[in-house]
Amino acid sequence: VFNQVGIVNASTNNFIDTTVYCGMLANYRICAVDLCGEGFTAWSDIEELQVPGILANQKVDMVRSTVMDDSYVFTEWAPPALAPQLLTAFELYRSTDRQNYTLLATLPPTETSYSDFDTKVKEQNYYYRVKVKNLCELETSQGLESSSILLIGGVDGENRSQLRWTP
Repeated sequence: VFNQVGIVNASTNNFIDTTVYCGMLANYRICAVDLCGEGFTAWSDIEELQVPGILANQKVDMVRSTVMDDSYVFTEWAPPALAPQLLTAFELYRSTDRQNYTLLATLPPTETSYSDFDTKVKEQNYYYRVKVKNLCELETSQGLESSSILLIGGVDGENRSQLRWTP
């Protein structure tokens, strides 16, 4: 039994199926209808594809990570554009070196921000990433990261204020 996934005009000879959210083995078959205006139909062979599913492309981009009240980091992200209704959770990761990320929190799909109070904002900047967990349990794409800004001040050799900060 085949389900119709789309309709194209007679001059089209390709189609992209965007209905497979989760990875699966999919069988496809093309049916040409109303051949020669006589109501005849013609069928293609069956093509079997292992489709990874479009939710593997689901990603979250960070909006910002900002130091609040000179004591903690507030981080925000945008929900994924692709199938946000199929989210099950967000995993928030933190790093101090952009190489080694550790899971900081697992949050419900309705949350798009987090306050990280386990920080030393006067000594260290922090990098954050969010990973999407979805209904299909597919490994998802990595979105953009964000970081807090560490400001370092001092006095130069001519007694002027000198400020440096992390990118």
